[in-house]
Amino acid sequence: MLETTYKHHFEYSDLSSIKECLNEHGFALVKQVLSNQILDALKTATLREAQKLKLNESWQSKTCLNFIEKAPEALLLLDHNPHMNIIKYLHNTDELCFHRSACIAREKGSSVVSWHTDLSQLKTGESPTSANEVLNNSTLDYNGFSAWYYLTGSRPSHGGLYVIENSHKPDWQLPEGFEFTNYKKSFRRIGDTEEGYQKFDIPGAIPIITDPGDLILFTKNTYHAANANQENEIRLSCGAIGFRPKRIKINAPWDWPKSTHDFKARLDQKYHHYLDGYTSIVPDWKPGIS
Repeated sequence: MLETTYKHHFEYSDLSSIKECLNEHGFALVKQVLSNQILDALKTATLREAQKLKLNESWQSKTCLNFIEKAPEALLLLDHNPHMNIIKYLHNTDELCFHRSACIAREKGSSVVSWHTDLSQLKTGESPTSANEVLNNSTLDYNGFSAWYYLTGSRPSHGGLYVIENSHKPDWQLPEGFEFTNYKKSFRRIGDTEEGYQKFDIPGAIPIITDPGDLILFTKNTYHAANANQENEIRLSCGAIGFRPKRIKINAPWDWPKSTHDFKARLDQKYHHYLDGYTSIVPDWKPGIS
C-alpha cells in the first residue's frame, strides 16, 4: 500500500472522511465494500459482457458501456447498503437517477491507457461531438465522480489505475516541460506529438493499490491512467452503476435504444424511479444522428 502524507484508505462507514479526501485530493479508496457474493457475481458478469464486444479490442481490452442494461448482476448494488450509502452521501441526496455504467476486461499485454480526465471541457457555444461529451459536460453543476471496482484488484503489474493527486483543482498546473492537449483532455511533454502521456513519472502520480471488493473513487476531472497488464490473469473492472442527482437534467440528442427499453421492461418496479432522467448511451452517436 502506498503511503501518502494523508490518509486515503477508509472503512465504508467513515463517510465524512471519504468525502473530505475525495474533495481535497481528487480520489479516495474504500475498503471491502462488496460482499463475496456480489464480487463473484460482478466478476462473472464483467467477463461475460465485456468479451461479447469488440470495443477497444485493438488495445487487447474490451469494454461494455451499458453494463447495467446487459447485466442483472449490477442491480445487486442497489440493495447493498455499504455501496449505496456512500453514493448517496457523496451526492448529498438520495434523489438519484442512473447516469452511465461500464465494465472492462483487459487481457495480458493490454496497452497503457494514457493520462486523461473524464471531464468534457467544451468552450462556450460549442456543441458536443460525441456521447461522452454529452454525458461528461463540464457545465453539469454537481459533484460528479467515478466509482469503480477493480474486481481482480488494482496494482501496477495488473493494469492498475494511477491518479494524479490534487489534479482536479482549478489551479492545478502541469509540471514544467509539459503542455495540455486539446481541451485539457490529456497532456504530453512539450515537443511530443502523442495525444496523451503514457509514462507514470509525472509528479503527483499515485499508483492505486486495492484488493478485490475495494471501491475506487475519483472526481470527474481528476487525471488518471492505467498501466499495461503484465500478468496472466485478465483484469476485470466495472463502474457498475453511475448515478447523478435528478435535479441535473441532460437533454440527450438521441432516443433510448432498444436495449434500454428492454431493460426497463424487465426492471423491477421498485427501481423505476432511477430511470427518471436516465439517458442511456449511444456510443457511436455523432451530430446529425438521433
